[in-house]
Amino acid sequence: MQRALFLVAQAAIDLPEAYCHLKEYQRPASMHESIAILRDNDVIDEPLCANLLKMVGFRNVLTHGYAKIDYSKLIAVLKTGLRDVERLVRAVR
Repeated sequence: MQRALFLVAQAAIDLPEAYCHLKEYQRPASMHESIAILRDNDVIDEPLCANLLKMVGFRNVLTHGYAKIDYSKLIAVLKTGLRDVERLVRAVR
């Protein structure tokens, strides 16, 4: 399950970075910044931006083992994260 969430979160990072490059927006200096650039260019709205930024933070917890994983939270984030990534994909089409 952790691997599935990691992949969903990684997609939420990679897609904004690729889209910024494709549209020739400013070059993001961080994972968080690429998502903010999409918000600033009205590609995504503020609530989606906030959710994607949280997903990046959760991905970092998974990757670096900062904390013990709460599996009920993991399932909730995975369900919400999938919807958010679907919204992101629709926004950049």
